[in-house]
Amino acid sequence: MAELVTKTYAMPVQISKIEGVGYRAECTILPGCFVDGSTLEKVLTDIQEAIVLYIEASRERGLQLPEMVSAPGSAVLTIVPVAVPS
Repeated sequence: MAELVTKTYAMPVQISKIEGVGYRAECTILPGCFVDGSTLEKVLTDIQEAIVLYIEASRERGLQLPEMVSAPGSAVLTIVPVAVPS
């Protein structure tokens, strides 16, 4: 059986806190690609899956995708809280 070849991309994701819901994660270069969830961990996992599904569906339909930035296989998305004095 042929080995599945994958490529890793660095995708811009905006994360917002939504009162009463939790969080929203949105891939800013894929229109309409967003997820909501009660925890930060949940939206990070779900947005990765949503991006893959979005790209696969777009390719199947022959739609043009935006330019994606290749990233090393060891790329990690992380959020670091920073407290800045006002």
